[in-house]
Amino acid sequence: MSILGTFVTPASVREQKNRLNPQVHALDASFTPETCPGAHPETLALWRAFVIAWDVFFKTDDGFFTAGAEYDFALAQEVELNNWRQIIAQQCKLVVGPSNVTPGTVPTNQPLPEMPTSTKLLIGGGIGLGILLLLKLK
Repeated sequence: MSILGTFVTPASVREQKNRLNPQVHALDASFTPETCPGAHPETLALWRAFVIAWDVFFKTDDGFFTAGAEYDFALAQEVELNNWRQIIAQQCKLVVGPSNVTPGTVPTNQPLPEMPTSTKLLIGGGIGLGILLLLKLK
């Protein structure tokens, strides 16, 4: 990276979104109560919130003056997606464990995953954007 930084365009943002979107939806299709019966219901709900917020971000037009922030946000969501992959892998392993664990049950001593700050911001931003769009439509 140069001293002057990177010039980011809306096309750069769209490229990142287009690269990540299939990954988000592929993981979403594979993380359901049916495919991962050991998943905590709370984890499934948080994941669904992440996907909904991602969809809002993905469908948002990429602005020229906001491209840098949107690009940074897309990169942060890639890190967040990798965190989700780890959480999901841990949750889905619960049903593959020792033979005394019945498929579909969750050990009670398993801590629930903490919702990362970037997910909270993404959800809050998606809700805020939805409210603004509703107000514009009236």
